[in-house]
Parts: sequence; structure tokens; C-alpha cells
Amino acid sequence: SSSSSRQQVLSSGVASLVLANNDECCSLIQRMFPKCLFKRVDSFATCKEWNPGNWKEFFQLLRNPYNNTTEQWNDKCRFELKEKLKEVVLQYRTARELYAKAHSGKTLEWNH
Repeated sequence: SSSSSRQQVLSSGVASLVLANNDECCSLIQRMFPKCLFKRVDSFATCKEWNPGNWKEFFQLLRNPYNNTTEQWNDKCRFELKEKLKEVVLQYRTARELYAKAHSGKTLEWNH
């Protein structure tokens, strides 16, 4: 559908902007997904050098299952990642709420 296509373009553009030359973010995302999936897109460039087209290709690869001696990516892997991310988001929200309570309702601001 056209909204799905627009979402892919937006996601690819946002990923490219957020990760461009950002070592910390690239390191994080490279720990989240198997390295072999990054190599399927571009085995020479790091994700911080990718353009929106590279990210679109990567997001499309994430939909496909890979199951061989060097690659493991399937529905079970996607489910495990989704559950872990939910857990981390919940931990973050809890920490943010505790901070706000301890500091008279002030919100936690990250120093980037």
C-alpha cells in the first residue's frame, strides 16, 4: 500500500539521519541485529555511512528468514528482539518515573 511505502521511506530517512556518523547509535543497532544482515546490505561500509537506500534494503532484509550455518534470523528471533525491546522500554519508563518522583516532578533530560 502507499502508506506502507511512505512509512518505509520515512523510516529509512530517519535511520539515515540518526545514525549518520553516530558511533554510539550504530554500535547499539549493530548489537541488536545479526552482523550478517548488515553485510548483506554493504560489506564494506559501516551503518553510520549508509544512505536511506541502504536502510530501506536493510529493513526489507529484516522481513526475510535466514537459516544456515552463518545466519540465524527468523520469526523466533524477531519475537525475542521485540520482547527484549519492550522490556528495555519499560525499564526506561520506570526509571524516568522514579527520577521524576525523586526530583519533584522534573523530567529526566538526556545530555547528548
